[in-house]
Amino acid sequence: MACRLLSRREYSAQELLQRLSLKGFGAEIGARVLARLREQNLQSDARFAEMFVNAKLSRGYGPRRLAAELSQRGIAEDLIARYVDADPAAWRQAVKAAFRKRFKIAPQSALERAKAQRYLRQKGFSSEQIRYALRSGADENEL
Repeated sequence: MACRLLSRREYSAQELLQRLSLKGFGAEIGARVLARLREQNLQSDARFAEMFVNAKLSRGYGPRRLAAELSQRGIAEDLIARYVDADPAAWRQAVKAAFRKRFKIAPQSALERAKAQRYLRQKGFSSEQIRYALRSGADENEL
């Protein structure tokens, strides 16, 4: 069953154990299955984290939200740091892309600016990244 799940998409170890538990497998059996899958390199939290970050990044999510979602899925802090905190330039590009996709033009009023800030904060970008997006969005040549 675990192989069938992993054939569709990557799962974190915690997610896989939860799935096995829901199907009636005990914790001891789940741990043995997980150990065997890891030995055969069929399950990897590092691979899951990398694929998760790439998928969510392409959908416009920011590093804070990604870190929180990875943590909820049982990914270790060192892996989160490796894939989420890796390249600040990539996050600047991501926040600009998320801003452009949603707003098209620079905010003209304080109300529009606040709306853009709320949207980007909800997507998981930091205040510094949001300020960068709004500054670069104000430059009409970049839009």
